[in-house]
Amino acid sequence: MFIALGLFFVELLTGEKPISFTRPLVGRNIVTYFISAIMENHHFEILDAQVLKDGRVYELQKVANIAKRCLSLNGKERPTMKEVALELEGLRRFEGYSHVERKNS
Repeated sequence: MFIALGLFFVELLTGEKPISFTRPLVGRNIVTYFISAIMENHHFEILDAQVLKDGRVYELQKVANIAKRCLSLNGKERPTMKEVALELEGLRRFEGYSHVERKNS
């Protein structure tokens, strides 16, 4: 279930399908492609242009990290649904605070 959640996050972040024949053989599977990009610190290069435009670096980094943890082959390293929900709620609250801060500036 959590791997599916991680895949969902990756698809949203990249705008890519799970399997793509336009990517090199090693990266045809979006999970492999995404994990490789994170390990090489190139994940911002594979994010969808609209996501990059609309998102903040902190938020994108946080969601990418959640996706990576959800995709872990070691089940003990995967977050619980409650942990994912709390982290996403924290982002939402952080975003609300950021908007208030910007309006008052």
